[in-house]
Order: sequence, then C-alpha cells, then structure tokens
Amino acid sequence: MAAGEKKYLPVILHIAAWSILVILPLYLNWVTNRAETTFLKRHYLNMAGYAVLFYLSYFWLTRKLLFKGKWHLYLLAVTALLVIMFFATEYGGEHLFPQTPGEVEFRRAFDNFMQSHGIPKRPEFPFRAVNYFFTAFFFVGFSAGLRLLERYKTNERIRKELEKDRIQAELVMLKNQISPHFFFNTMNNIYSLIEIDTEAARTAVHRLSGLMRYLLYESEKEDVTLKDEVNFMRNYIDLMKLRLSKKVQLEIDLPEPAPGRPFPPLLFIPFIENAFKHGVSYQDNSFIKIQLQIIDNKLVFLCENSVPGRQITDTSDLNGIGLENVRKRLRILFPERHNLLISMKSDIYSVHLEIVQQSE
Repeated sequence: MAAGEKKYLPVILHIAAWSILVILPLYLNWVTNRAETTFLKRHYLNMAGYAVLFYLSYFWLTRKLLFKGKWHLYLLAVTALLVIMFFATEYGGEHLFPQTPGEVEFRRAFDNFMQSHGIPKRPEFPFRAVNYFFTAFFFVGFSAGLRLLERYKTNERIRKELEKDRIQAELVMLKNQISPHFFFNTMNNIYSLIEIDTEAARTAVHRLSGLMRYLLYESEKEDVTLKDEVNFMRNYIDLMKLRLSKKVQLEIDLPEPAPGRPFPPLLFIPFIENAFKHGVSYQDNSFIKIQLQIIDNKLVFLCENSVPGRQITDTSDLNGIGLENVRKRLRILFPERHNLLISMKSDIYSVHLEIVQQSE
C-alpha cells in the first residue's frame, strides 16, 4: 500500500464505522415496519454524544493525560464527561424530541400488558442511565485502545528504523575495518616481492591499484554484484600468486555468477587472506584450496589451507580481526540463514560457509 493511501486509511475506516452505526437503526426500523421516529431521533442524539466522547478521548484525553501517566486525572475527566453528556442528551431528548401521543399510548399499553402477566414496570431513568454509561464507556475505552495501538505501531516503526540505522552504522564500521587490514597484508606481500622479483613487484603494484579502486568505490555500497565480488577475489588471488613458490599447490574453483545478483562486498576476502597468510611455506610443501558453489539461492564457500611446520589444536591464533569481523557481519546480514564452520584437523585449517540468500 502506498504511503498516501496509508495516510487516509484511518479516516476512511472511521467514516465507514460511523456510517454503519447511522444506517443500521434506519434499516432495522424499516425492516420491522416501525414508525417510531422519536426513538430514532433520540438514538441519533445519543450517537452524537458518543461521537463527542470518542473523539475527545481519541484526540485529547489519551494524549494529554493517559500517555503521560496521569491515570487518575484521565479517569476523573472521563467520568465527568460521561455525566455531562448523559444529562445533556437526556435533557435534549426530552425537550427536543418529546414522544408523540401514539408512542405514549403504545408505551402505556405495553406496560399494562407486562404488569397483567406479573412483570413489574421497568424504571425508565435508571435503565437508560445504565445503558448509556455502559455504551459510553465502550466508546471511550475503544478510542483509548485504538490510540494505544496506533502509538505502539508508531513506536515499533521508529524502533525498527533506529535498529536499521544502528545495524547499518555497524556494518559500515566493520567494512571500514577490513580495508586497513587488507592493505596491511597486501603491502607486506609486495614488500617481500621487491627482494625476490622486482618485475613481479611492479605487476603486483599495478594489480593492487585495481583492487584499491574496488575497495574505495564499490565496497562502500551496501551491496555489489556477486559477479564483481568473485572478480575481486580472482584478482586478489592472482596478486598473491606472484609471490608463491612451486612448493605451494593452489586449487581455485570460482564459477562465473549470473550478472546482477546482489551480494555484500568483502565477505569472503578475510578467509582468503587468512589462507595465504598461514597456508604458505617456502621450505615445505603446502596448499591452498578455494571453492565457491552456487546452487539456486544457496552459496557454499570452502577455503582450506595447510598450516606447515606446526601442529595446532587451538585455532584462536588463526582467527584475527578479519574473521571475527566476518562473523559479526554474517550475524547481521544473514541471521538464521548462514552456517559457518571453522575447524583444524591435523595440519589442515578449513572454513566451510553456507549462505542462503533471499529470493528476489
């Protein structure tokens, strides 16, 4: 529903409800072939009183007293208004719409009939008072309940907007943490290349400039395309390959995603960074395996690497800022729709991440 339609919906509902309350007595009077116009006039006078009570409570009493915690003043004001409106409608009904002779005669005959069957005459005033106050309390209570419901919905909408802003701010902060960490690791790799292969170092700087453009302009967006993110991963891996020796076995399987598929930027990079940081050895044989599977709305990311030269049972020293960052982002972006398993078996460090994206 459009915002303009939502704005006028309460007005339409109010008009519809009061229209039903006005038309229904006319319809019943017509169906029963009754000609008691005085009853209808007094009924509509009472309805006017109920409407005044309803909107005084709806627009003024609930806001000025009830919402500010002034319960006693609210109840006192409601009671005073009910008494005033009751006597106003009683007086107005008696003087503005007196009963016709036919209606008086009908009432007298009805009372005589009831008394002849042992049923005493019902006192009119107390009965009308009880009926009026019961109905009036219903209208006032309904108006207060309606206003409370509207207030709850408004507060809930504001709460959700604030929560959304808070989450967005946290995501921006988390993404901003990735860039310095990424550059720190990458520059270290390029620095080490300068000593080994100057030409490779130049190539690395050139490729790094392309990665920087992505980090500066694309990663600031809430979403990029999965295709762009996979291309960024490929470029980063190509950059890291420049410093690898033949002792490192690299197995990469990154498919070509469909264009236009949205995905949060820099989600997989910390895992890949971690693999190149801890999985590479220049003395011993080592390996890195990176794989991404796309099955409908499900993404399965696998990253494995050897941890050469040491046996580790506690993965805490392999879980730096980047991986903790990813965990937080996953909890925010894919609540109840992701499964992250990080394990260490012998000298193999493994990351298995499954993400279920919402259908568009």
